[in-house]
Amino acid sequence: RTVAVTAGGTATTQFDVSCTGLTGDLKIVSVTSGNNLDDAYTVSVDGGTAQPLAANDSIVVAGLAVGDHDVELGDLAGTCTVAGDNPRTVAVTAGGEVRTQFDVSC
Repeated sequence: RTVAVTAGGTATTQFDVSCTGLTGDLKIVSVTSGNNLDDAYTVSVDGGTAQPLAANDSIVVAGLAVGDHDVELGDLAGTCTVAGDNPRTVAVTAGGEVRTQFDVSC
């Protein structure tokens, strides 16, 4: 922008800046193997409302704030176990899709 300044004077201008938080997407995958397979689970992010997740399927949680998020696979049959941490921390990065996979053995 052009601002006129007079000799010996002071000119003022203003810039209005609006910022939004950076976000990314989280793809959550379930891979189930073994006998007597569990057909469906739930998954929650940061202790929020659990969403259904079928066995051997995936869902995408879009628009998460950049940073670490706790992801938990729930409603497992008593004969099934998850490999690795559950819940686990997943780092979401800006503008892309991060993936975490829960390997379930029944």
